[in-house]
Amino acid sequence: MKIIERYLISQSLKTFAFGLALFSTVLIISKVQELLSLILNKGISPYIILKLLFFLMPALLSIAIPMSFILGVILSIGRLTEGKEILAMKTMGIGKWQIIKPYFAFSLLLIIFNMFFNVFLVPESNKMYVKTLFNTMTKKVQLIINEKEFNTIGRNVVLYTEEYDRHNNDLKGVNLRLKENDGTLFLFAKKGKFYSDPDNYQYSFIMQNGSFSKELRTGSFFKGEYDELSVNLDLSSSINNNEITNFDRRSLGLKELRKRISMESNPMMKRKLQVELYKKFSLPLAILSLFGLSFYLALEIKVGSRAIGIFASIVLIFGYYLVMLVGFSFGEKGTLPPLLAVNLPNIIFGVPSIWGLFRS
Repeated sequence: MKIIERYLISQSLKTFAFGLALFSTVLIISKVQELLSLILNKGISPYIILKLLFFLMPALLSIAIPMSFILGVILSIGRLTEGKEILAMKTMGIGKWQIIKPYFAFSLLLIIFNMFFNVFLVPESNKMYVKTLFNTMTKKVQLIINEKEFNTIGRNVVLYTEEYDRHNNDLKGVNLRLKENDGTLFLFAKKGKFYSDPDNYQYSFIMQNGSFSKELRTGSFFKGEYDELSVNLDLSSSINNNEITNFDRRSLGLKELRKRISMESNPMMKRKLQVELYKKFSLPLAILSLFGLSFYLALEIKVGSRAIGIFASIVLIFGYYLVMLVGFSFGEKGTLPPLLAVNLPNIIFGVPSIWGLFRS
């Protein structure tokens, strides 16, 4: 490797590290308010919050890496241009493509790394985030249950129990009132037990040896008996922004996504799964599609100060982000084929980016 290439790579790495620290901090801060609300409103311990933040980090880094690279190009090339170093290199016979080469090689390495990150690490960390939050909320439900009191669980369930063995999680003399769309269901059982399935994000209450009665909105009434009955409890109202639903698709790896897509019969859900699959590869390509534009901007506006460089990179990234959201929406609604919709920002920004490389 030539001395000049080592020098350019070192400059790129410095500014990239600065950008990674900056954008990671900003993204973490954006999540702090949401996580603090879990402490204040839900009573979740700070230790659990730290675990949740740890599991969020890979997803945040997958966004911060492309942003940091763009900032790194703008800052490093801008500083070299303002310091006349680019001019000195050209005077020494070093061509534009020799200057671009180290940055381009670095961008390819980041793309490969980010794709690996998105395909393998991010889904697993998202899965652990949801499981941790889910398990915490289910334990809290069991903690609020008191004997001989009416206990509200989730949105539509009120539970009463004569006895509750917290160690074995067994209840005796159980009454359960469940509000449904067509009326109110009353369940009575000699005994019951909570059942948690974190892998499928399901939380149920199993009732045994009981009877039921249901009062419909129409005024009619019917009743019956059962040996065992399972009631699924909806905890989404206890989890900010319905995290379980939001994280469901993002917690799937490639094989799981392909399997779900092949089995899915609902066209809209199938498109959403396809969008999730394709964006694992399209998002890292933002590094390449914005590379030429960032290089061109750095040479033209001669970004010497960090403030101007940060502003220029944020404008560029914000524009990409808006087009990306539009593309995802088009893909999920079926306005565009999911593969084309997901890569819409790469196409829109890629063309001027190629022009910027040749024009600079």
